[in-house]
Amino acid sequence: MMRNKKISSFLNKYAVPIILLVFVLLIQAFNPGFHLLTWTNFQVILTQSTILGLISLGLSICVISGVTDMSIGGTVGLIGAVFAVSMVKGNGMVVSILLALVVSAVLYIIFTLLLAKSKYPSIIICICLMFICMGIERLYTDGKSIWLNNETVQTFATGNVIGIPNLVYFLIVLYVISYIFINHTKSGYKIRIVGENATAAVETGINLTKIRILAFGIAFALYWIASVLEPVRLGGSQLYAGQTYMLPAMAATFLGSSMITPGRVNLIGTLIGSIFMSIIMNFLTFLGAEFYFIPLVQGLLLLAGVALGTMRDRSIKQVPL
Repeated sequence: MMRNKKISSFLNKYAVPIILLVFVLLIQAFNPGFHLLTWTNFQVILTQSTILGLISLGLSICVISGVTDMSIGGTVGLIGAVFAVSMVKGNGMVVSILLALVVSAVLYIIFTLLLAKSKYPSIIICICLMFICMGIERLYTDGKSIWLNNETVQTFATGNVIGIPNLVYFLIVLYVISYIFINHTKSGYKIRIVGENATAAVETGINLTKIRILAFGIAFALYWIASVLEPVRLGGSQLYAGQTYMLPAMAATFLGSSMITPGRVNLIGTLIGSIFMSIIMNFLTFLGAEFYFIPLVQGLLLLAGVALGTMRDRSIKQVPL
């Protein structure tokens, strides 16, 4: 009986990651002519996972607090464009990073003022901010992608330490810090209880708006870092880059909620989901899939993630008071 419970518990936590791994191996098995699982290609996948992983991390923290954030469809692209344009104008790396930070801070202040002072739901504010940022980005860049010709940036983007790409270290460090914050600090506890039991949170004296503003603040900081690293990785800022990541980030977040702690959005699950999404996109590109096929797969994976996240564990889990 005890053994059956252990097996059931193991499968409940890790069945989805195992299925994802088998799925990836099957793709390689049916396409032996393509060396998809080489270390070189995996380094590329890890680098691609960095940006998606950081954006998904920010989104996950928002979802853990009980709200979602669609502003990434516009904010990420605008912040990245400001960084890239500043670099092209010769302002240097430090100044460009700080300018991107200022833009991120201004967007966050506008968002928090609307969230605190208006009666609009956060999702409406996020959508409005997304479209506003998309419009400003197009105006600021004249509707063009901005490409960098900087050897220092290219060297850093393609470099590695002990075989691990430089950009991946940002992903590792920020996930470790975020995990400790969410699971082992008082503020992280408040974010979790607000998301899982808002009524209980209010009864214990927690201010829902302040805690969600804190969650969005962490998310915007992560978006800023991702927005700067994306032009570094690509060698430039693509128009509407945020739109490229919005759907995969949602899919990674909700796919991650079906593993480790099923039924809950959790950071380890989000990381696994981000890597899996990057693997699938990499494989599809490697195999020469038509351009319209990639968003189709992303949409299906998002649907699967939401379905698995709600089906794996239907019980209502609460943070103990």
